[in-house]
Amino acid sequence: MRAARSIVAACLLGGVLLPLQAAELPKQGKFTAKFGWYAVGKVFELEKDHIYWVGEFSGTVFNDTGSGFLHMASVVCPASNDIHLDGQPGRADGYCVVTDKDGDKAYSVWSCKGPFPGPCDGDNKWTGGTGKYAGITGGNRFQGVTTAPTSSGYAIWTSGTYQLP
Repeated sequence: MRAARSIVAACLLGGVLLPLQAAELPKQGKFTAKFGWYAVGKVFELEKDHIYWVGEFSGTVFNDTGSGFLHMASVVCPASNDIHLDGQPGRADGYCVVTDKDGDKAYSVWSCKGPFPGPCDGDNKWTGGTGKYAGITGGNRFQGVTTAPTSSGYAIWTSGTYQLP
């Protein structure tokens, strides 16, 4: 009898909590966020004051509201960076895999232009995802900055939108 009550209670809780979890993410929305990252990669010297970096930015994104869309999600971005050390603008671009606490992923492609160590101004575009992010579209503007002379930095995500099917 006790086992039967436990099963009924679990079913009732599941019937209440699962719809609440699914309702947490609206089908469309706006957001701003901060993405703190650490870069690992390889540097190639192309000529004096001109290097090319290939590697990965990884870290965590924090939604400015303190909750909601992608708050505290893991971000891994394979990327390249064409860097001019003499102050001329360079270019960085790549892809990101953003994984939330449930293991669902949102994919994006991004690029930016600017002097090193920044700001590098650009756009991030959602290209798809898994789980709750399947079919996601939208994107955001961002400004990336390297905290020179370290391998760390941050990106400020602004004007963000997303739409789910």
